[in-house]
Amino acid sequence: MVKNLRQLAFLALWLGTFVSSDLLAKKPEEGGFRQADFEQAKVQALREAKAMLLLFTGSDWCHWCQKLESEVFAKEEFESLAASKAILVRADFPQRRKLAPRQQRRNQLLKAKWNVEAFPTIILYDPQTDRELWRHSYLKSSPKDYADGIARALSSVRGGR
Repeated sequence: MVKNLRQLAFLALWLGTFVSSDLLAKKPEEGGFRQADFEQAKVQALREAKAMLLLFTGSDWCHWCQKLESEVFAKEEFESLAASKAILVRADFPQRRKLAPRQQRRNQLLKAKWNVEAFPTIILYDPQTDRELWRHSYLKSSPKDYADGIARALSSVRGGR
């Protein structure tokens, strides 16, 4: 009986590791950003006629990433304004905490696809026209000005739509 309980406890711990790491990978992030699943986000962006705002960050070690997060992306005003124009996708590269292996791989592939070499890197991409509209690093901005910049970039490429 003791042996069966040990086996059952081991099985529960083993299964819990996989379930919890998968749930953590899908956990919604601050500021309306979702973890990097580019293809899924692109399908949604095309369906909703939105752009994609890609954030490449080192959330637990990069000073400028944390500053941009606290000044712009973590503000409720940014989330409500930007969510109407773009699907927000985060590719995080933390140093002090671990991501699920599947999420780490997704982030690495996305980083390579977009040729990201520094953090933070923020890319506004329009999947309807398959164009990168802008790319920048830290940028001092208010949440409203940042969301307005997204809207201006989209209207310039889509002719006011």
